[in-house]
Parts: sequence; structure tokens; C-alpha cells
Amino acid sequence: MLPLHPRTSKLLKTNLQEETYQEIVNHENIKLIPPVSFLAMIALEKQSTMIITDSGGVQKEAYFFQKPCIIMRPETEWKEIVAVGAAVIADASKEKKSSEPGKLFMKTHQQTIPRFSVMVMRRVLFAGRC
Repeated sequence: MLPLHPRTSKLLKTNLQEETYQEIVNHENIKLIPPVSFLAMIALEKQSTMIITDSGGVQKEAYFFQKPCIIMRPETEWKEIVAVGAAVIADASKEKKSSEPGKLFMKTHQQTIPRFSVMVMRRVLFAGRC
């Protein structure tokens, strides 16, 4: 589930190649949905396997719900959740992508989660799960 603000949804359509956009919106493991209420978001987080977010609040909620979290920003205000291995930073900026080794992993909930955001998306789209 990916609750998207209408502005974000529009940016996806604008910034992605049409083929890539169609792969995402039609993929069986990705469901784009409109924004949800706080309580609905909490329910989605509790039922998730993993959380990918740029929201500081959602990062901390992932920690409380013991969900592995990939932080889609260059840094986080919740450095302690990264320090204990409950989350990883996967900055997707052009400057960082090329220098990110892509082979860094963390162990969470007895599964290996790739740190590099592009690897995550490839696994969601092509392997069927994260």
C-alpha cells in the first residue's frame, strides 16, 4: 500500500517514463491509494511487512511496530533507530546514488533488507516481495 498525496501522484506521472509508471501502477505487489487518516495509516503500518518512508513520524512508528524501515531521505532526526539497525537511510539523490555501494545490508526480523533504494524497488517489481 502506498498512500500518495495527489501532488506526489501527479509528480510520479510527470517524472517517470510511461512504461515505468505503468509497471508500478499495474504491479500486483504495489497498490497506490489516496491519502489516509492517521488511524488508517497506523493500521496499514501495523499490518505491513516493511515500511519505506520519508516521514519522520512514520519512521518512529515503524520502530514501535517493529517493522523494518527504509528511510528515503539523506538523513533522519531519529538517529537511534538507524544506530540499533531498525532502519536504514537510502538517500536517492543523484549525488548519493552513484556512490552508494548497494551491497550494504541489515538484519531485521530475520530477513535481509537491501539498503539501496533502487534494489528495493527492483525486488518489489521483479521478485514479487521485499
